[in-house]
Amino acid sequence: MPTSGNRPVTLPRKPGEDSGPLSIRLAAFNPERFSLALGCLAAVLTERFAGTVRVDQLIYDIDDLRFRRVDPALPLAEVVFDEPDIVGLSWYTWNHGFVQHVACSVAQFVPNATLVVGGPETRTVFESDLQALPEGTILVFGEGEQVMCDIVEQVQHHGVVRELPAGSGRVTGGKVERSEKVAGPLRLDQLPSPLLTGHLKDPPSTRMPSYTTTRGCVYRCSFCAWQDGMSEREFPLDRVFEELDLMAGKAYDMVWFTDTIFGRDESRGLAILDRLRTWPKNTHFGFELHARFLTPKLADAVASMPLDFAAIGVQSLAPDVLKATRRSPKTDQLTDAIDLLYASLEDRRKIHIDLIFGLPGQTLGDCLHGVDVLLSRYPEATLYCSILQLIPGTAFEHLRRRPGWITQPHDGDFEVVATPTLNGADFVRIRDLLVGLELLTVAREAGHPKLWLTVDQAESIGRQMRGTRFYLSPNGFRHETIPWDEIDDDARAALLSTATATVR
Repeated sequence: MPTSGNRPVTLPRKPGEDSGPLSIRLAAFNPERFSLALGCLAAVLTERFAGTVRVDQLIYDIDDLRFRRVDPALPLAEVVFDEPDIVGLSWYTWNHGFVQHVACSVAQFVPNATLVVGGPETRTVFESDLQALPEGTILVFGEGEQVMCDIVEQVQHHGVVRELPAGSGRVTGGKVERSEKVAGPLRLDQLPSPLLTGHLKDPPSTRMPSYTTTRGCVYRCSFCAWQDGMSEREFPLDRVFEELDLMAGKAYDMVWFTDTIFGRDESRGLAILDRLRTWPKNTHFGFELHARFLTPKLADAVASMPLDFAAIGVQSLAPDVLKATRRSPKTDQLTDAIDLLYASLEDRRKIHIDLIFGLPGQTLGDCLHGVDVLLSRYPEATLYCSILQLIPGTAFEHLRRRPGWITQPHDGDFEVVATPTLNGADFVRIRDLLVGLELLTVAREAGHPKLWLTVDQAESIGRQMRGTRFYLSPNGFRHETIPWDEIDDDARAALLSTATATVR
């Protein structure tokens, strides 16, 4: 394996010196101040190195830092406080720049610490982003549990990481040296549960932002970087049941199941849903479903649950556009799956139909036609529309270098601003449409559940809202951050007068 090269090293402790437990500080800057990944690492490290390590978790809400609700200096101070031996940073697209900043601060204020950066971003960003991290930074390119164990063992015995574990790298001389790749995925049945061992830090609210019974994904959609090349792996069902039984006593208002395809194994999905029926009735659940695997039995079982939402990714109803995304062009399969839920659910607002605008080859006509078909066929369902992001690690990433493609910078998640088939004026109309649809969602949640709009009405209402705070808010955030009673009076009146006449 590659070694550390000729980097000058100052040991944080003398090898073999009895100076107490090794201090490991793990930090995450995530939405909703929650990190399942850090809990998994803490559980493994505490079990593997019982009594010889002390693992701290620092978790901040990235939006609190971005919008200055929390002083950004605070996490910097807490990460380097009392000079930990190992600092691990969890790197995602939503905290890209902040993690780079924290990494540089760690290298400056705790130069003797072993700095480790992991998470999805390490295997998807540009090589130049990796090279810009501080000299000596250890990089983890996939599942982190075994790599972190190897790192801790070397620091315990040698004071430094002499040999790179499989699946890792190191910034050396402005370049990245890499070890060999891991032989395969970890055996999930051999990993301790962060929930059952008490290492998962509870979210600050009564909402569980992420609970998963699997890892990985069987698909490689062109717009997504979630897949890790190892397909889908399942945690043992008996462990899942134990975790669910424990979570049932925590009085969560909502639990979001973030399996990439809940119910891909029908019998397993049905068993999990059956277990959830023993929960207190005030807890609602969110599920990510796939049209190919949504059977009548699964649809009925999901419909019988207290739902926050049941989402199905449609993305587009244009077959050629779907082919470009590596998704099935069989649109009948998509609508058949939604039909199952629509026929089973009493509150059809809970059906979330996901659409993406700005896909390759997609025209404004494609976008409007897709919304029109779905609003007409499923008037009570909720359409969740977003703009394509050409994020690193996706098959679509290369489009940023193609003529006609314009995106926001990384801080804007590389969201598309124009494409060869959608110009700036088209995206203004798309934004009008999104605003109208999101205002409809807010109104329904605020006591007007039966309101319905056509595609033309939604676009018209969005156009009337130009210049308002709701209109100016970032896509995907406005319906979560601006309640109905804070929306402009004229906008509310316009929606109610338009939509009331078209209730079905």
